[in-house]
Amino acid sequence: MTATRTSIARAGRIVVKIGSSSLSSVGGGLKNEVVERLADAVARRRNSGHEVIVVSSGAISTGMPALGLTKRPKDLPTQQAAASVGQGILLAAYTAAFAPWSTERRPRAMRFADG
Repeated sequence: MTATRTSIARAGRIVVKIGSSSLSSVGGGLKNEVVERLADAVARRRNSGHEVIVVSSGAISTGMPALGLTKRPKDLPTQQAAASVGQGILLAAYTAAFAPWSTERRPRAMRFADG
């Protein structure tokens, strides 16, 4: 096991940042299978006694298809609109992905970051 992996295994709190490129499909939209795998990994880590904080990007790219956008908007108002729609979609996806786990193993809070 590498020193980094050993440090992570010993950590009481782990912060996981998942970016837009990991969550988004080409042209926008959400890769639900990635969210499901992340939820499984977070729940397993919490089952082993760790506190896990998830910081998620991807709100803009997730909201793009719902607004009929095929490429990332350049202007701030359209970015804000896509992020607003995308946050709701992301929250629903994370909620569904964590649903199989007991309430003690779900994250207590999530932070959405886009930029």
